[in-house]
Amino acid sequence: MRAVKRYYVPGNVDEKAITVMSGMVFPLTSGIAHNADPSRKVGGFIQRYAFSQTLRPEIVDQFRTWSREQATRFIEQMDDWLAEHEEDVGSSSVGEQVDYRNAGIGVFYYEGPSAEDVISEPAPYSK
Repeated sequence: MRAVKRYYVPGNVDEKAITVMSGMVFPLTSGIAHNADPSRKVGGFIQRYAFSQTLRPEIVDQFRTWSREQATRFIEQMDDWLAEHEEDVGSSSVGEQVDYRNAGIGVFYYEGPSAEDVISEPAPYSK
C-alpha cells in the first residue's frame, strides 16, 4: 500500500459497506501479522493466491465467472463445516467459562494492475 493523502474520507460509503470491509481486512491483516510473528505459539495460517499476468480479456471474463462459482462452492462448504461444529452458547452450565475462539477462511477476487505497476507509477501529488 502507498499513502497518497494524510487522511481518507470515503464518499457515498454506507455503514454496511464499512462493516463488510473491516470484516474482510481485519482477518487478512491479522493473519499476515500472525505469520510474520517468529514467536507465535501455533503454525502459520494458510494464505495463498493464484495470479496471472498474461490472460486475454475474454479469458479474464471466463475466469471471473468460473472463479465466482468455485469460490462460492468452497465458502459454502466451509460455512457448513463451521455450522456443524459451532457450540450452543446457551448450553453452557451457569458459571462455566468456555474458551471460544474465532476462526474462519476468506476468499477474494482481484482484477487490475500488479503491485509492481502501481508502485512504479508516480504518486498523484508528485506531479
